[in-house]
Amino acid sequence: MLVALCIPTHAAVIYVPDDYAEIQWAVDNASIGDIIIVRDGVYVENVDVHKQLTIKSENGSANCIIEAANQYDTIFEVAADYVNISSFTIKGSTWAGIYIHANYCNVSNNIISDSYRGIFLSHSNNNEVVSNKISSNDYGIYLLLSNNNGVLRNTILNSDYDGIYLYSSDNNDVIDNTVSNNGDGISLSSSDNNEIVNNKISSNGYGIYLSHSNNNEILSNTILDNEDGVYLLYSRSNSIENNIVKSNNYGIYLSCSIYNDITGNTVNSNNLNGVHLSHSNNNDIVSNTVASNNENGIYVTQSDNNNISSNKVLDNYFGIYLWYSNNNVIYLNNLNNVNNVEFYNSLNIWNSTEKITYTHKGKSYTSYLGNYWSDYIKADLNDDGICDTPYVIDENNIDYYPLVELVNITANISVESFSLNATSGVVPLTVEINATVVNTGEISGSTTVYFYVEGEEIYNETVEVGAGELVYVIHTYTFKNAGTYNVSVNDLTYIEVVVTPTLLDGVDSNNNGIIELDEVDNLITKFKADGSVDDLELLEAIQYWLDGKMEDFALLKVIQEWL
Repeated sequence: MLVALCIPTHAAVIYVPDDYAEIQWAVDNASIGDIIIVRDGVYVENVDVHKQLTIKSENGSANCIIEAANQYDTIFEVAADYVNISSFTIKGSTWAGIYIHANYCNVSNNIISDSYRGIFLSHSNNNEVVSNKISSNDYGIYLLLSNNNGVLRNTILNSDYDGIYLYSSDNNDVIDNTVSNNGDGISLSSSDNNEIVNNKISSNGYGIYLSHSNNNEILSNTILDNEDGVYLLYSRSNSIENNIVKSNNYGIYLSCSIYNDITGNTVNSNNLNGVHLSHSNNNDIVSNTVASNNENGIYVTQSDNNNISSNKVLDNYFGIYLWYSNNNVIYLNNLNNVNNVEFYNSLNIWNSTEKITYTHKGKSYTSYLGNYWSDYIKADLNDDGICDTPYVIDENNIDYYPLVELVNITANISVESFSLNATSGVVPLTVEINATVVNTGEISGSTTVYFYVEGEEIYNETVEVGAGELVYVIHTYTFKNAGTYNVSVNDLTYIEVVVTPTLLDGVDSNNNGIIELDEVDNLITKFKADGSVDDLELLEAIQYWLDGKMEDFALLKVIQEWL
């Protein structure tokens, strides 16, 4: 498929106010692809952008201020694809500072304040919102029915409602933002398959809030001093992994939510409960550190069939508290609290339901395993790491295999094999490298998969692999030059890939029909021998070739016709 070029060959540069006194006049008179540079000053305008342009200040956002002429209208409204707006101070709209209903736009390095929505994306895909400072709006960044966007490295402060709000918006990346002192920090409603990664979220109502939102990843965020750290309502199959959740009222709270994975988090020093489940079933709470919370480490109310295993539950008032909750499987936890367990009208399983292989004092054993209880020290005459006497909570709740100490159970993860979907082809050759990662251990763990071409790393990805699970890590790589290449993954034996030069259709290779990418400059010189090239399709074909994305051989024929 032919992809249009984002930047035409001859973009004009227009200055405001030198060439046009107003930004809107410059927009109206510009051609597609032109660059509008706005010099320092205060401009009172509402600007409608209806063509592909780059609009930026000359000397940065602090020196170039755009205020709404009509406060009931958007300050920048973008209705065209591939528009870039950067480095302005924008303020004073009851609708939005920047309103985008277009695709492939970039909004960066702006200061936006005192508007209903700082940046508003509606029915807009594949845009990037990067490194903006957004403060004192009703909503900081608002996505409505907008997919595959990147919200990256922004600072969002003092919003009355949400710092970042996604409604019916899927497959977006919300990464490396600072979100503080908002009504709520990051909120998702009816939004699926988004990544919320490495954000700093503090002093909001909810730090991260999901409602009716599924298959999202909440990874490696720092979530401090909010009313509630992470709150899920009617949401399923989300991953909450490797976050620091500290000094909130509730740390991680699930309400009416199922099949979620809470793994590897540090949930400390929260005012009420560390991890709280209410009417939430079939969730995994695994390998977390839940410590020094004022009330309960893990609180489970009217929630059944959850897996609570391999957690460090330390220095809470109650370690694990269950209320009207049944058939939860609780094992391999390190329980050292003022009161390790409390429950009411609950019947649960306090050891693994399958035998596990483990080591104790250098020897290997296989057995069912319970929990380590700091208040229970009993004899272990056969020295297998399991107390000889069960730990009786009540007549219906018994740990039959209490641990003398935490036994050594490890993940056993390896990159077992990899494959390529092609090992030969012509320039440019795109191959899919598919690595198979297996965990034969008894608990989940993570590993990093490294991809190499000619011994140089081209990509790496860290993956979490559950006990007994197999996962695939896939990376796509394009060879832009002819040659023979060794492709490998981790320390596995390489696979050889042979890439041959491109042969133009209908031209014999003995008659100089082979054209390698490093000869493109010479071709362009030939095409421009008369001083100009007016065929847009030809220019697009050349650019597509230069970018290493040539997949349609019909485009090669276009170049051939010009030879």
